[in-house]
Amino acid sequence: DWAHDRPAIEEIEALIREADLRAEPSATSKAPSLTRSLDLRGVSLAYAEGRPALTQVSLTLPQGTVTAITGPSGAGKSTLADIAGGLLPPDRGSLALDGNDLAEGDRIAWRSRVAYVQQDPVLFAASLRDNMLWGRENASDTDIIAALEKRFPDIVGPKAEDICYATSNRQASVKEIAPGSDLVLVIGAPNSSNSLRLVEVAERCGTDARLIQRADDIRPEWLHGVGTLGLTAGASAPETLVREVVDRIAQWRTVEEHTLVAAEEKMVFKLPRQLMD
Repeated sequence: DWAHDRPAIEEIEALIREADLRAEPSATSKAPSLTRSLDLRGVSLAYAEGRPALTQVSLTLPQGTVTAITGPSGAGKSTLADIAGGLLPPDRGSLALDGNDLAEGDRIAWRSRVAYVQQDPVLFAASLRDNMLWGRENASDTDIIAALEKRFPDIVGPKAEDICYATSNRQASVKEIAPGSDLVLVIGAPNSSNSLRLVEVAERCGTDARLIQRADDIRPEWLHGVGTLGLTAGASAPETLVREVVDRIAQWRTVEEHTLVAAEEKMVFKLPRQLMD
C-alpha cells in the first residue's frame, strides 16, 4: 500500500533535494602547490546558530615545519584542521596559500595535496588486508607482508598447516573468477564463516553470489540470463559435491568447463593422533 510508504518516500526525496542544494562544485583549477606558508585569516565557523566552533582565528603554518595545536576537547582543533585541509569552508575569513586567498574551486583542489591522519583509528568491516588496500589498491600480498614485517619486526605469520592457507587460496580464486562471471555459486555450510566469506568476496567484486550445500539447493531461475557461472567451494567441501553441482547444471544446459588454478595446494593434513590409534 503506497499510502503507508508515501511519508517515508517524501522524506527521502526532501533529503535528496537538500543534498543537491548543498553539493559542492567540482575543482576548477589544478591543485595548488605550497612553497611558503598556509594562512588562516580571521577564520570563524559555527556548526549551529549561537554555537561557534572558531571565532576570528588567525594562524600561519610555514612550509616544511611541524605545528602542534593543543587545547581542551571542544576547543576547535579538529575544525581548524578541517579548514586548513580544505574540507570545510569558513563562515568568515579566508584560507590563503602563499599569500593568495583560495577561491572555492581552489580550496577543493587543495585537498588533493593534503594528507589527513585521524586521531582515532578506523577499520572497515573487512579483512586487515582489505583495509590496507585502501592505502594502495594495487599492493600485492607480498607488499603487504613486507610492510607488516618492516613495521613489526617480531611479527609471526601463520603456519602453512593452518586451514586458512586453503581458504586464502579460494578467496584469491574468487577474486579472479567473479568479475568475469554472471553468478558465483559457493558450495559450503551455512554456518561456515569461510564459505560465507567467499560469497562476500564475490559480491564485493560486483557479482551476484549464492551459498549452496549441494546440487539440490540450486534453483533453475537463478540461471536465467547467466552465460558464465563461477563455481567454488569451501576448503572442507569434498570434490564429489563439486561434480554433483556441475552434473546438475549439465541437465539444464550445455556446460563448458574451464578450471582456474590460483595456487597449487600440495599441503597434506594429517589425521589427529586420536583418530589414527
